Amino acid sequence: MSQLKTKWYVMRKDASNGIISTADAALTSAQKKWSYLRDTLSTSEIDGLSYRVPRSADQVEIAFTCKNADTDTFTAVIYAAREKGDLEFVCSLNGTAGAQESDGAFEGDDYTTTRYYADTFASTADRWPADVFYIDAAGNDGIGKVVFDLRERRHVVCLFTAISANDDVRPIISWT
Repeated sequence: MSQLKTKWYVMRKDASNGIISTADAALTSAQKKWSYLRDTLSTSEIDGLSYRVPRSADQVEIAFTCKNADTDTFTAVIYAAREKGDLEFVCSLNGTAGAQESDGAFEGDDYTTTRYYADTFASTADRWPADVFYIDAAGNDGIGKVVFDLRERRHVVCLFTAISANDDVRPIISWT
């Protein structure tokens, strides 16, 4: 199946329709190696934590949907890796849901419950060789996005080290 860059795609399929309600463990140094990415994080196109972007992608946009408007919070850590390369830290951020509803029209999504876009991001760190942008992320009830150049990376991993109690979050991805 060919992927189109004009769509949003559910980034993780390791939980119910990519909706994550339990925080991920932080990766150890050994888990940041290509062999772990290959054997564990990318075990299949359906179940993996890693999203493989097409070779034609130069830049990615990552957005998040949440269960509850204006209250859900999370901490996300984003990595990227070259084909057969180790994971490299891109950024970490704290996010909060806004009030703009999502219609759930994402490729690979059959979740029909109302979701809300995260609209507030506070960067806690970024160490990428190019700028990491936080677009419409100042709490204006829009679609907040994390945008960065791939710099020839093919895999993107988004882990959640904290999710507010009784809430959930789902990362979605697109590229140019």
